[in-house]
Amino acid sequence: MCIVQDHNHNTGIWSNIESATRYLAKKEGSLYVITGPIYKGTLKSIGNGVLVPTYIYKIIYSPKQQKAAVYFTNNEPGKAYHVISIKELEILSGINFFPKMSEEKKTQLLNLPEPKAYK
Repeated sequence: MCIVQDHNHNTGIWSNIESATRYLAKKEGSLYVITGPIYKGTLKSIGNGVLVPTYIYKIIYSPKQQKAAVYFTNNEPGKAYHVISIKELEILSGINFFPKMSEEKKTQLLNLPEPKAYK
């Protein structure tokens, strides 16, 4: 799936989130990662009716720690992001991401690294 992103978002905060995710994967050994869009409010489109998402998220689950957290951003220029729980993302999106995960686990937060350029 292709997610239409604001160019400045993609080359800014989102690039840093992806760098932080790679850093954490090297540190943890392995991760499960789910990236997706959320469409809310008045939607924009480009080209032949391709919708531009309002928000973009990246779920990070560490099997080693058995915890997860979500990088959550508006699809717009800027450095703003939030770290939220899977439960919060499920409420915002209406999607049950991990049906077999307990509600308690869905509220626990994995400590995510700050989004920045890691080497």
